[in-house]
Amino acid sequence: MIDDLIRSATYGFGGSFGRDAYQATKKNPLILILIVIFCLVFGFRNLYLGIGRSSAYFFFVNVIGSLVLISVGLFGLTFTASIANGDGQNPLLGIAVVGFGSVCVLIGNVWGIRSRSHRKAAIEIAAENARFLAYAGLRDSDFESDLIADRDGNLLKLKEQTADRMVFTVAGKRGLRAAIRLVDGRMVEYTGIKRI
Repeated sequence: MIDDLIRSATYGFGGSFGRDAYQATKKNPLILILIVIFCLVFGFRNLYLGIGRSSAYFFFVNVIGSLVLISVGLFGLTFTASIANGDGQNPLLGIAVVGFGSVCVLIGNVWGIRSRSHRKAAIEIAAENARFLAYAGLRDSDFESDLIADRDGNLLKLKEQTADRMVFTVAGKRGLRAAIRLVDGRMVEYTGIKRI
């Protein structure tokens, strides 16, 4: 019974939310225009961002999710045009709506292509950094998730990170530090454990 009550309350909320959203957009079309912009821009942007994810994630989130957003955006665009051109006497409004939609699609595609190249570069840097850590003999600790271990079994904890280095303290040993030098996010040099 409790589950039925929870479900009915949830479905009732969904129905009243849709009705309230319709009334709000009819009174203030700016809300609908913002929804259209969001859906079209993010829908087309997300089509490009499945790189580095599983095929199931790509299909359900990037493809299906993006198509849903794009569909909602196109429906909202059509609905906005029908509200604005209630009497159907203004043909320029249709041209303006198509132009507005085209600009949103263009922005989403350009943003998606740029984001994809940044994400691809970040994935390549992460793979290089994983190879560097393996070469330097650094691995996850068996004790705590925020510690790493070196070849000699010393436990290192990240103390400070800047754009050009990561500094680690050595657990249980005072006055000892280790550092990894960074260049544009790439790990390029491991100092080993040094006394400060």
